[in-house]
Amino acid sequence: MNVLRLGLVSMQERIPADYSSWEETFEIDGQHGKVICKALPEYGVPHGVDNDVITALITLFREQGDPEDGRMVTSAYSLLQLAGMDVNGASYRLLRESLQRLWTTSYQITRLWRDHRRGRYTTVGLRIVHELEFTSSIEGDIDSDSALVLTLAPALVNSIRAGFVRPMDPRVARLLKRRSTRAFYRFLDAKRRDPTNPERIVMDLQMSLMELKQACKIINDQPDKIRRSIEPAHEELLEIGYLKAVEYEGRGAKQQVVYRFSPLTTEEEPHVAFRTELEALGLKAPSLRTVLGSLDTAEVQRRLAKARQVLASYGTPPRNPAAVAADVLKNPEKYEAQVALLPLSHAPAKKGIGSSPVKTTAVNELPPPLPSGEDQMKTLRFLLKAHLSVTEIDALQASTRDGRLDAGTLIREASAARAALGMQAFIADLRKQLA
Repeated sequence: MNVLRLGLVSMQERIPADYSSWEETFEIDGQHGKVICKALPEYGVPHGVDNDVITALITLFREQGDPEDGRMVTSAYSLLQLAGMDVNGASYRLLRESLQRLWTTSYQITRLWRDHRRGRYTTVGLRIVHELEFTSSIEGDIDSDSALVLTLAPALVNSIRAGFVRPMDPRVARLLKRRSTRAFYRFLDAKRRDPTNPERIVMDLQMSLMELKQACKIINDQPDKIRRSIEPAHEELLEIGYLKAVEYEGRGAKQQVVYRFSPLTTEEEPHVAFRTELEALGLKAPSLRTVLGSLDTAEVQRRLAKARQVLASYGTPPRNPAAVAADVLKNPEKYEAQVALLPLSHAPAKKGIGSSPVKTTAVNELPPPLPSGEDQMKTLRFLLKAHLSVTEIDALQASTRDGRLDAGTLIREASAARAALGMQAFIADLRKQLA
């Protein structure tokens, strides 16, 4: 929400060739301050596709358990999927350019960055991607085989971990075709929320035309051209029912824009019947929309049972049980191997005919099937991200792809090693095989 409310990324698809810096004075929640953005001339200021890439990075951060150091390991292929981009050569080039732009662009934010945990506004300097490392082809391009290690800015990490974040509603994401409209939707959704309690929203929101120009980073100062720039987003958001009405008041540069939101956006969070069980796993309402929004009751029950099993399978409790539970609910197939390795004491109880409950264990059954292809690599990266470098991850991907190592076997061995607190020996042996 800090990134969105301060308009750190232009919503414009295209920017002038010489647009490599901007400076804006803001008043936000009664707080006066300034934001300065400086980018490398060859990349220009963050804009367009960077909005979807940032959303993908934040989604990845949540999926990987909100790591305190902000470090994430993934593949270019997975990141493209999270960003909702087509998987082709042009998209890989766009992804590399976007990541390098977010890595090399610096922001100086004076008295406007909300420290949500303390309820104060602070001054910070940051790059959204704090550190970037990736493997590439001989030509230096990111491609389907590239492994990436990314670290988010510490201030951004703290903001997300403090709960000052709004995941994009997947129902809206599926309906919006324009990238600029998705960015505009995220901005409106952040602006209509109470900064002290992001779950509290307003049904009417009024902003000046100049404030919208500032947020969208529209270069032209003429009111009619500013309106023409934002009207395609208005039309699409009205069409899908997110907005009920858009009204203009006043004339010229003093115009005010009034947004009236559809009541549909304030419906109860999905699967309210499971709220108690979800809260027992440490999950809060904001997590539910993206995780459970499209699932039926039976599937929610199945995933809840698996989340409890996975948490029970740890030899020592995970550092962030709620993050693990959320990831199981969203990606249950990643944890098939871990559930298959449950010890006897954690196996579910089953009743025999005319007998008392008896314990069964997964070792007496065939293990459930593992995911294939990129899903297996996603599981391995999740299990090994804290132990391998980006070049070792790249070597691991190559070894599983050409058949020298079997990803399914590695998933089971890594899960077993983690449960038995034997990861150090497992990693040492794996490094020998990758050498």
